[in-house]
Amino acid sequence: MNAELKTQSAAKRGFIVEAILGIIMTVLGGILILVVGVARAIESRATSYVNYGGLSVTEKATSRTAGVTGYYFDAENPETEVTIPDVSKKGYPISYIGSTEPRSDGSFFNGVKNVKTSWGTSLDNAEGYYKNGRVPDENIYFYDITLNIGENIRNIYLRSKYVTMWDNGDGTYIIYCPRVYINCDENNPVYYSKDGKLYEKVTDKLVEEFVYYDFEFTAN
Repeated sequence: MNAELKTQSAAKRGFIVEAILGIIMTVLGGILILVVGVARAIESRATSYVNYGGLSVTEKATSRTAGVTGYYFDAENPETEVTIPDVSKKGYPISYIGSTEPRSDGSFFNGVKNVKTSWGTSLDNAEGYYKNGRVPDENIYFYDITLNIGENIRNIYLRSKYVTMWDNGDGTYIIYCPRVYINCDENNPVYYSKDGKLYEKVTDKLVEEFVYYDFEFTAN
């Protein structure tokens, strides 16, 4: 009998310990969520957005960093050369191109202004329209830009190539596609440019997330 009581008592103690540990883990989880939420709120309040012509720059006061999150091309006032500043207006080094937000499409071109556009879409999707014969060659508008990248750029957070399109209403479409020729500062420790394209210094790998100046739509 005593052995049975001891077994039951041990089982109860084990149950109590497990319950207490469960409560502690729940509380700690709640605290962690609260801390993360507060940190994000602080960062959000400390984040400002500034335009440099067509460039959109995000400044983060908490980390004292900045990045170019995109570029709007103006078809009425076209720029043939765009230079990414080394520092933001608040004096933070502009160290990345693209968006650090995981849900962002992360495209360098946010769109083309002052043209009739229905929507923005990926380059792959636009190519599909072209291959299906719904975009005649005369309905493709390329905008060529020289993009100058400074020595402070350390990361490229681009996840897609972006163009804008227009539905003519007769089964055909228009594509507006900005293209870049890139010059990179020779003092940049991470990237270099060659023949108008951007490469990683360590691997010599081409940064493929830009639409380069020699891109053409092909039917095949």
